[in-house]
Amino acid sequence: MESQACCEHDDVPGIRLIILNLPEDEGEGLGFRLTRTLWDPYPWVHDVTSGSRAESAGLKAGDCLLQADGKDLLGLPVGQVAGIMIIALYKKANRI
Repeated sequence: MESQACCEHDDVPGIRLIILNLPEDEGEGLGFRLTRTLWDPYPWVHDVTSGSRAESAGLKAGDCLLQADGKDLLGLPVGQVAGIMIIALYKKANRI
């Protein structure tokens, strides 16, 4: 699990790049829950499970997710964001 400062945005306070390594085992989650209200343009982290991959990577409750698997998450419902992550997991597992 890695947490890296985002070099492209070093001059912008509060922006950082978090890299979550997807689990090899499909039964193991990343350890966070997302939420999004009608007026939020992006989903944000509702909570992070203690000891999880997300916590180890530096993800915190209140963080806003801008991208997943290189895709912009603007306006997407939480279910669709989860789908993007599941597809990324499938691709990794099947080396696609």
